[in-house]
Amino acid sequence: MRDVEIKRARAKPTESLTAYDLYLRALPHLHAQNEKGAKRAEVLLHQAIELDPEYPEALGTLTDSITNRALNGWHESVTRGRDEACGFARRALVAGPGNSTCVASAAFAYAALGRRYEEAVDLADRAIQLHPNSAFVRNRAGSVYVNSGESDKAIAQFEAAQRMNPRDPKSLSFALSGTTAALFFARRFEDCVHSGRRVLASLPASTTLHAGMSPRHSPISAASTRRRQRSQRYCRISPTHHWRARGSRASATNGCTSSISTACAKPACRKSRR
Repeated sequence: MRDVEIKRARAKPTESLTAYDLYLRALPHLHAQNEKGAKRAEVLLHQAIELDPEYPEALGTLTDSITNRALNGWHESVTRGRDEACGFARRALVAGPGNSTCVASAAFAYAALGRRYEEAVDLADRAIQLHPNSAFVRNRAGSVYVNSGESDKAIAQFEAAQRMNPRDPKSLSFALSGTTAALFFARRFEDCVHSGRRVLASLPASTTLHAGMSPRHSPISAASTRRRQRSQRYCRISPTHHWRARGSRASATNGCTSSISTACAKPACRKSRR
């Protein structure tokens, strides 16, 4: 039914669009999973929110898009991306406290960018209670648990998301990438590398996975030639993603939720040592 509604909205004259139509028009751009698509989707979602400032689904979807754009290195400023995502997360929670998209997106933004882990976990748990059969909710909850050091719990959520929506490339990409990160933090390094290679074979444009498999972040990468090739592929896919060293570690300036994120690694590593 939603696919039919999207086609109807895309065929409508621009001047006659309602907030719901604009929201529907944004969805195909989000599914493109690239920088251009994300930015175009956000323009439409902003327009929808201008028409209806308390539109829960648009607020939640915009929160999620900004968060993902910041994580992928597609935002002009990591700090602004964090502030924007967390700001819209607050608005989404006010507008839709019982809306699973709003709650899950807010949890994702708070954990991945805001480092508000306890609040994020509470929201993730609530989102699952609101809509346990949503692959979107399960994926975002899984990301929250990865960030918070609950690797096994995260893997269970990603597996549930794959069972619920195995044919959606966007959902599958998120779930498989998240599983690889969770395996890393669980110190299951062989499984992590195997998972990463398997996903890269089916999702060659995944910036998160290319970063996670790069020599700076793979503790058990194979030969140096292969490590260099992975880094080169990653740089071609995401030329705007920059690295900086932090002591003995290196982290992505985009705050990525996978193994490349120092922000995630701190709570996760603390948890794994207990």
